Amino acid sequence: MDKEGEAMSNYDLRNKIGSIPVMRDGYATDDNVAIALASYFEGLPDCPKDDTNDETGWSQWAMDKTNDALDRIVDVLTEFQGAKP
Repeated sequence: MDKEGEAMSNYDLRNKIGSIPVMRDGYATDDNVAIALASYFEGLPDCPKDDTNDETGWSQWAMDKTNDALDRIVDVLTEFQGAKP
């Protein structure tokens, strides 16, 4: 739910999750969950070395993997919300 009590779209939810700040010493940093994921994927041996970086500075492959991961997180959360105890 958003601040007005309306259900968020999956797209809005994934963006909200991606923008959660990474904390360091109790303070939010400029880094966030999406940056952490992209950094992880960028460092994998599977990441093509000749992949052209897009306007974000990350390779397209790493961005695609980051988006897939955020979509999967939303899928799991929405499945969990629908589960009966």
